[in-house]
Amino acid sequence: MKRATLAFCLFAAASAQAMDIDKDILAADVLGIDLQPAWTNAINDLLPDPVFGSNGSKPYFFDDGAGSNEAAMRIFPSSDGGYWLVGWHSGLSLAIAKLKADGTYDTAYGSGGKKTIPTTMLNVYDVAKSGNDTLYFVGTRHTGSNADLDIEVACIDSSGTPCSGFGPGGNGIKGVWLDLGTDAQNKDDVPYAITWFASQLFIVGETDTGSGALKNKAAFAINLNPTTGAQNTAFGNFPARPGVFVHNPDHATNGRDTALGVLAYAPSPFAYRLVLVGETQRAQAGGEDTDGFVLSLNGVTGQVDDFLDDDVFADLGTRGKDKLTQVMRRRNGGFIVAGTAADDSATPTQFQLLLAAYRADGSADNGFNAGSNKRHALVLSGRNVPYGLAERADTRDLVVGINASDDLFGDGHALQAVVQFDRNGGTLHAMSVLDFAASTTADKGSWGSHLFLDGGGRVVTAGYRCWKKGAVGPLTLCIDQDMTAARFIANDTLFADGFGKSDSD
Repeated sequence: MKRATLAFCLFAAASAQAMDIDKDILAADVLGIDLQPAWTNAINDLLPDPVFGSNGSKPYFFDDGAGSNEAAMRIFPSSDGGYWLVGWHSGLSLAIAKLKADGTYDTAYGSGGKKTIPTTMLNVYDVAKSGNDTLYFVGTRHTGSNADLDIEVACIDSSGTPCSGFGPGGNGIKGVWLDLGTDAQNKDDVPYAITWFASQLFIVGETDTGSGALKNKAAFAINLNPTTGAQNTAFGNFPARPGVFVHNPDHATNGRDTALGVLAYAPSPFAYRLVLVGETQRAQAGGEDTDGFVLSLNGVTGQVDDFLDDDVFADLGTRGKDKLTQVMRRRNGGFIVAGTAADDSATPTQFQLLLAAYRADGSADNGFNAGSNKRHALVLSGRNVPYGLAERADTRDLVVGINASDDLFGDGHALQAVVQFDRNGGTLHAMSVLDFAASTTADKGSWGSHLFLDGGGRVVTAGYRCWKKGAVGPLTLCIDQDMTAARFIANDTLFADGFGKSDSD
């Protein structure tokens, strides 16, 4: 295993104290495989790109009268070679930062490269982008005087204006309520992921099909027209509610089944397919024993198509809580899925990275791990929660974004990480960890939310960092939170085997 240390530290000064240093000046420490800083000449196979932001990373903030909390949920390449950094801002508002290729604001967009759009959403869960730079935000809302949670989609065009003609009022807003439960307390719909593919929008999440005091959470998928927002009522498998696919195996009576991620792709010309990942509850008491699931749908009909595996588990500790949140299609047509395996036999509970591999037909790829298609491990610390997956074109190495914690050498605060494994997820080839600066050391915390590989093989990430904590009622929470973005380049200055080549270690 390569023993890479810190690529370089952007600032070798002590932690900034509150009010002493502007939060736009300090960016991040970039830590290496041992999570320890080496201040000047050490080299890592994943180097922060020195021409992006402030030597590889940068915080972005929208502080105004509405507040100073924002988070980036996605980063997308823009059609002009820059980036869209998108998420939410205090208020609640939709937040968009238009970046140039070097990570600086594109000041021709909005106000100084930033724009906020008021929304009626209670929470924003995900964002998708079309081929023409139209953005689709999805979240929850209350409809009218109803207290239950419904789905809302906001369409924002490339100028930052709500899309004309989208939604029943033509104002860029579309509300969707599934309401599959039998009474008012069982009508919550929560959309966890949205994707745009082949001029269609697909949304997946969790809906309640219960009755009375008995909640019965089920995974769902719906298909919307991206121009009008109209729901495709020919899609799905739930006759009582045309236009909805429901996955509700109820391995435990009235158990929770939820979709947390979705991939759309074309298996052949003029056809498309969805792959959903999530969790399914196996035991009733206290929610113990959940497994990950992966299933494919016909993207046109909304019917189960080809494969279903609802036994993706490691079953660690006493509760065996496993789930899948990420899915990626490989260049050979197969799939990699990722999630977490919780081990409550450790104190505190540890979260191992859980990976599984499938062939193009959905069968288990048992060459992934010596006769098994699954593997799980502690990679960085006691917390290994994936936020993104990608595959390198030349080696098929796996690139995984991981939310970790500084629990090995520090105070346990959250860290953003990017790790690179061999194609089977076993050998660690490279790693960099972002530890963004804060007002004080005690305020630190950095989280990743999305990554992708650009055309040059660079790893581009989005997330957020805490700048300052404060009292919110009886709790101490982050009261000043900023978007972040970073870009990494592959390098093999240190290792003679040639990073990124088929014979690299």
